[in-house]
Amino acid sequence: MMMLMVFSQTMRHRKLTLVAKQLGLTQSAISHSLARLRDVFEDPLFLRRPHGLEPTARAIQLDPQIEAILSLTQLSLKDLARFDPATVRRRFRIGALDYAASIFGAPLCRLFQQSAPGIDLAIRAAARTEALDLLNGGDVDIILGFVPGLPASYPVAELYRENYAVVARSNHPSFDGSMQAYVENRHLLVSIPGDALGIVDQVLEKKGLERKVAAVFPLFMPGLATVAETDLIATIPRRLAEQNAIRFNLKVFEPPMEIRPFPVQAIWHRRNAKDPGVIWLLDEIQKMADAQASADGG
Repeated sequence: MMMLMVFSQTMRHRKLTLVAKQLGLTQSAISHSLARLRDVFEDPLFLRRPHGLEPTARAIQLDPQIEAILSLTQLSLKDLARFDPATVRRRFRIGALDYAASIFGAPLCRLFQQSAPGIDLAIRAAARTEALDLLNGGDVDIILGFVPGLPASYPVAELYRENYAVVARSNHPSFDGSMQAYVENRHLLVSIPGDALGIVDQVLEKKGLERKVAAVFPLFMPGLATVAETDLIATIPRRLAEQNAIRFNLKVFEPPMEIRPFPVQAIWHRRNAKDPGVIWLLDEIQKMADAQASADGG
């Protein structure tokens, strides 16, 4: 079975160093497995090229058959295995940006500490197509957040719909939540790619208004820390604003205009559809989202 896994990972990654890292084996063990595979199939299977390993026609022909064998074996083993979070040892890997990591990170760590001491958590920062690449490569178990234009081939659960709020330091000299104060004050915008325009600017433009974006940050936490120590204001997801209002001594306001909400989703790969650990994790995350929605009054 290990030889087939080596074949599969080599087809995906094309570099033996990456295959060894993915499977937790030495490069020597990987090379030995490939040598045995070449003997079994009487074909070189992978040819060395300047950019990495290139599969032969025979390897390309074998790939779907080997993937089918691995998939069936994996499902059979998982169906037989009973997932007991109190005794299992496992690391769950989640792809999430600043927002979702802030919302779900602490509740997940508390859950594992209290109910699953053998489970630990690794969160990788990844946005949109990069997150899907991690999911496809088996580098993360699920994605938390929002991926616009998500292909229908990915299983997805909508955890909740998120609205926006405006935050300013508690002793801000001029912001009172009004539209006039909103457009007159300087703004901090959180944007992963660094764009100085966001959904707020689209809404304002339709009203014939504009705001002054004085700072663009890639992450919410340093953005909130900056708002707390300056006269900048920021429009951010409501749960994040309410979660951190006391911590950063901020006042939370309703936006002076309507901004469409966005879905917060859990996304996973079809190969994990019957993984009892992933199923358990998704269920716990949904419970966390539901509990928070109930606490917020719906």
